[in-house]
Amino acid sequence: MGLPQASEPKRIKVLFIQAVPRFGGALMSLFLLMKGSRFVPVLVTSRKGKLTRLCEKEGIKYYTVPMPMWRKLKSWRRIPFSLAELVRLAAEEEVDLVYANTLWDVPYAVFVGQLLGLKKVGHIRNTFSRDKIGKYLLWWLDGVIAVSFAVSRPLWMTRLFWKVIYNGVVESTGEKSPEKSVFRIALVGRVDSTKGQDIAVEALSLASRRARDFELCVAGEESYLERGLLSRLKRRAAELGIAEKVRFLGHVDDVYSLFKSSDLSIVPSKPSSNEGFGRIIPEAFVNRTPVVATSVGGIPEVMRDKETGYLVPVDAASFSHKFLLYRFCPMLGRKHGVNGFRLAGEKFIADHTSRAIERFLERVL
Repeated sequence: MGLPQASEPKRIKVLFIQAVPRFGGALMSLFLLMKGSRFVPVLVTSRKGKLTRLCEKEGIKYYTVPMPMWRKLKSWRRIPFSLAELVRLAAEEEVDLVYANTLWDVPYAVFVGQLLGLKKVGHIRNTFSRDKIGKYLLWWLDGVIAVSFAVSRPLWMTRLFWKVIYNGVVESTGEKSPEKSVFRIALVGRVDSTKGQDIAVEALSLASRRARDFELCVAGEESYLERGLLSRLKRRAAELGIAEKVRFLGHVDDVYSLFKSSDLSIVPSKPSSNEGFGRIIPEAFVNRTPVVATSVGGIPEVMRDKETGYLVPVDAASFSHKFLLYRFCPMLGRKHGVNGFRLAGEKFIADHTSRAIERFLERVL
């Protein structure tokens, strides 16, 4: 008579709440977590878009529920209906835990969890002030994940159960593209005044006085809050006489190909960007591309200054100097690219992040 087989442990079913549907680093991190973890994921987002298309390809169940911004006065008439629908879905799906993917989603997760007696976790991805703990109901969470120690600072000396878990990125395949006729600089991110595209254009103008073969590739959609910024950047490039050296690519699905074909990646974010991590930095690293970035928010935790690139002040002259340094010292670029590749493999791979978050949620439950 054979021994009875041990039953397989129950998998944790998680309701992921992501109100803002605009695709960016936070949504890509969420998708990789849902895809790569051992959870049973159920996503609720405000409307269909790139995230839901990715979920369809991977067979991840999702729902769409309009979720207006929590602290906007005009939202209060609609919020009760959104909460009622979220509670209904969570009860119907019999989830074990409610997971807010950003600070702005936390109030929805708190109300659903409190009404159904479920554990609640918030994933905080941008730097924030301590007053937001009360305004966005973080006190009611059972666990908080911060993407960097810079993000976690308001949580220090509080009774909240929190942990820093760095974002993870997908490993790259293939090699760097062969030598090009230009020195290509990649700037990837939403076209927004806080992200420093204007600094990059000015820096390219300064560097082009010393070398003619630069090309700046700006990848990202224009912020819907700053319509007209893209046109102003194009006009400024024309005024500086470098219009032919600046390519505005719009949204790019395959940023890894852009990094592979680039000699340098830059992150000229300003302090107002509330940059919690700088996901684009390890994405450049896994493609052996060095990075020059400003020392704001969580970026210094992702970079190793003078080893994987450089941390510089928020000004065009500093970026211009590094453009020329890498342009005339190609061996330095290759060395920093290899160092970044090794660092990403040690600290910023998506599988490692998923396992760390799984362990955290098991402690919460």
